[in-house]
Amino acid sequence: MQLIADGLDPSVLDDFSATTLPVPSPAAVRAALAAEPLTAYPDPSCTMLRQAIGALHGLPADHILCANGSVALIHAAARCCLAPEHTALIVGPTFGEYRLAVALTGAQAVEVIAEDVEAVLAAVAAHRPRLLFLCNPNNPTGLHWSADDIDRIAREVFVILDEAYAGFLRPTPAPGWGPNRLVLRSLTKDRGLAGLRIGYAVAAPEVLETIAVVLTPWGVNHLAQRSALAVLGCAALFEAAIDAMWAERERLIEAITARGFTVQQGAAPFFLVLVSDAAAARAALLAHGVLVRDCTSLGLPQHIRISPRTPDAGERLLQAMDAARL
Repeated sequence: MQLIADGLDPSVLDDFSATTLPVPSPAAVRAALAAEPLTAYPDPSCTMLRQAIGALHGLPADHILCANGSVALIHAAARCCLAPEHTALIVGPTFGEYRLAVALTGAQAVEVIAEDVEAVLAAVAAHRPRLLFLCNPNNPTGLHWSADDIDRIAREVFVILDEAYAGFLRPTPAPGWGPNRLVLRSLTKDRGLAGLRIGYAVAAPEVLETIAVVLTPWGVNHLAQRSALAVLGCAALFEAAIDAMWAERERLIEAITARGFTVQQGAAPFFLVLVSDAAAARAALLAHGVLVRDCTSLGLPQHIRISPRTPDAGERLLQAMDAARL
């Protein structure tokens, strides 16, 4: 990773740049990892995991497709749907992986900066895209789109609905799946499996069958599948950790606002802080052992994104902001 390339040790930094739960892996996950032989091939269909995720959402297993993180599904969907003569619409400012996935197909990516459904529908009418990427809640702004808005958009264009952060919402909504869309979710963030990479799609079986053809064979390794099954059985632990994360978010927002910063918050736990230069702010905080997300690559060069950690880490963030004199 870039931090190591720059001569930094990630283990000694307070990382506010990624939205993952600041809790250790549950004992059930550690036990599952310890019990599994490394000689075992993974189930290429993730049968037990799809059944467990389907049961979680009240859906048959054939409505679930697992992959090596939701990014793998973003790229697979783009490859299935797009050709060089096509256009894909991206509702931004948002996650940069959508644009990359489109570019690798040779199609044209058009980003529309929009916060209401009418602006999105106008862009759909103007560009007639083959598909549309919509992050909900959006990364990095936290904007949350209603089910009615998504239904209206999906009546006009096929929607890749990225719900990677939906597990943090209170209450956590059911996947927004329906006609003419592919819903993406992740266990890497709200269930602490970022190192093992587990994402899944929810859609009609015929849609998933098409996507599955272009996924890398054996893409979800055996340990990842077993760990995912274990975390699905630890719901209460993770729900408590998410509640604590929201409480720390409110504390940090109050403290950062009191320091004179403008804070933009949305429906997700992370929030944006307005600074004069995001890259310079990141570098200044990094010098004090704190890592935040420079949002320049997300189209917001004057914002950093902060994802809450523990209260102790939060105090070090505040001290770093004071010392860095942003």
